[in-house]
Amino acid sequence: MERRAADSLAAWRGAVGGTVAATHAVLRDGYGLSGHVAGGTHHAFFDRGEGFCVFSDIAVAANVALRDYGPASGVARPVERVLIVDLDVHQVASCAQCVGSGAVAALNSRGFGRRGTATQCCSRTSGA
Repeated sequence: MERRAADSLAAWRGAVGGTVAATHAVLRDGYGLSGHVAGGTHHAFFDRGEGFCVFSDIAVAANVALRDYGPASGVARPVERVLIVDLDVHQVASCAQCVGSGAVAALNSRGFGRRGTATQCCSRTSGA
């Protein structure tokens, strides 16, 4: 059982790494578009997994973008804000908690319906 848990953890870490690599492909390498099919695990909170997600790769990638390409990084076109578009029908609180408040806006699918609105939620925390 211990080996299976270690393999699962490695797979989850790899999924997060793939999302971060896709972020770097756009921001560092200049690709206009990038994606990662194993990503999208955005339900996890800073201190716990949730909704079948061990880590929140979306929040990690947002933190990396703000840390590595933000105004303090010295890049020519710094990332000042990140938009997370969440098409699931649930709260975006997990991404908000993992990223903080100020530099990231999150919009979930309820924002497209008559009852929903866009939700301001996030900015980077001290670590990514």
